[in-house]
Amino acid sequence: MRQEDGGLHVLNADRIAHLVDVDGLRDTHVLCLGLGSLGFPVLQHLAMSGVRRWTLIDREALEPENLVKHPAMRAQLGEQKTAIGEAWILDRNPAAQIDRLDVDVTHGDGRAAFEAAVAAANLLIVTTDNRQSRLVASRTAVQHGTPMVVGTVFRTGFGGDAYLYDAASTGCYECFLADSEHVTVARAVADAKAAAEVEDVLQNARYGRVPDPKYGLSGLASDIGAVASLVARFAMAVLMDGAVNETLQNAMQHGGPALSQAELHMLRVPYDLKGPHRPDEPSTRTVWLDTSDGQRYGAQPLCGGCRSRVDPLEDRFCSWCGERLLGVEHDEGGPDQEGVEVLSAWRPIPPAPHGHGINHVSVITRRHLIDDATMGHNGTTVETGNVRLALQPFEMRTSSIAPGTDCPWCAPSEEDEP
Repeated sequence: MRQEDGGLHVLNADRIAHLVDVDGLRDTHVLCLGLGSLGFPVLQHLAMSGVRRWTLIDREALEPENLVKHPAMRAQLGEQKTAIGEAWILDRNPAAQIDRLDVDVTHGDGRAAFEAAVAAANLLIVTTDNRQSRLVASRTAVQHGTPMVVGTVFRTGFGGDAYLYDAASTGCYECFLADSEHVTVARAVADAKAAAEVEDVLQNARYGRVPDPKYGLSGLASDIGAVASLVARFAMAVLMDGAVNETLQNAMQHGGPALSQAELHMLRVPYDLKGPHRPDEPSTRTVWLDTSDGQRYGAQPLCGGCRSRVDPLEDRFCSWCGERLLGVEHDEGGPDQEGVEVLSAWRPIPPAPHGHGINHVSVITRRHLIDDATMGHNGTTVETGNVRLALQPFEMRTSSIAPGTDCPWCAPSEEDEP
């Protein structure tokens, strides 16, 4: 709808109406903690998707050195980042409602105000650049059962992590940190330095010999933007209810547009094929959803001799019983060749577990060289003087982090167990 003077009266969402239920987001309350070069683009993505109820928290003002990465304008230097965010959202959607908190959330009145805001929000997004605020946010989100998406950028900005906490199905952010050695590259290069001249300055900064302590901590705006897109995508999965839940289970029994809409913002769908008619049995493992009744069926090729799992595209022989697999991709035997057939049939499998499936993505956007090192006799790290290519650009890893059984924050208590 346009005003007579030509200005936009409300955000016209016609071009994304097939992707997002904007009316459904009308009263959804998003709390964004951290409006820097990572958090501000996340805010922009979600505001353009129809989110219009906001609480913005950041205690810092825009400084000249921020302009190389932050989307704000030079004319806004010296303004609080929350005020800049408020102005941007209202320019894009004048119907938006915004609360601002220019506070430190880690202690005192700022922490109390933050806790109250988390309790009132439908989603908490955390994109701060310090560990303490992320831990405070995680513990507060667990306390109130508020979904939370955390975004972090690796030092020197060659990639980052996006992590989703959902009280019903995932571990909290501290569970992720406990398991991060296995699922992210952040820890693997935490103490490494890039093989570039700029890293000499960065190393000096780490030891306090450069006035700006944030020198080199992030990276190019394009690298940070890739992480921001992942954070926004996780946020949309929460806001649009994109998970295996009752809504999806009901849609599965009828198929059609309702099912497609329910799947649209899911991070992982629990099947590869769907439809009311039984498809041909595939040559590799897959899951079929029968949309006539919502039942899932799995097909896993089996060895005709010992009934163990095989891969017809890779295996010529069964790895368990050693029998030759006839009729597979690499079978070069003649018609009289001895062996066993590969068996494949649809078998009913139980419903998928509730939840988002994937709740962590680690992305690498550009090349990163690190020092080569060996372990000394006394357990210390000894640098060899060489460098090795540690990472390739455009890599992405996904994982699912469950609640830690001994997590002091989100592990089920005895009172919660049935």
